[in-house]
Amino acid sequence: AKRLVVDSLSVLSMQYGNQFNTRQGIQKMMHSLDEQKCTSIFISENLDSRTPPEWYAASGIVILNHIQKTNTMERSIQVIKMRGTKHSEQIYPIRFNENGYQVLHPRLQTIS
Repeated sequence: AKRLVVDSLSVLSMQYGNQFNTRQGIQKMMHSLDEQKCTSIFISENLDSRTPPEWYAASGIVILNHIQKTNTMERSIQVIKMRGTKHSEQIYPIRFNENGYQVLHPRLQTIS
């Protein structure tokens, strides 16, 4: 395969039993896919403040967020890690419509 999407890595991680085995198993899988020149995307939920073990093995990490603003919900995107390239770490609002999505100008303040 040239491309692989794993949804959800969080569910896959449950089979390993503990964080050490999870990290080791995911690293082996990512290394194997890299050797096969397979572009892979792993979808994961991160509901707490701890760094998920899969982040250590990943070449890139992009966070999609949904933040409550007064009476509305606002979506955003942020590149946390992209190995081998410079990138902005700012949070960008995104909008979805019938034609796809649009990344808007970066925020001036940090979203917490």
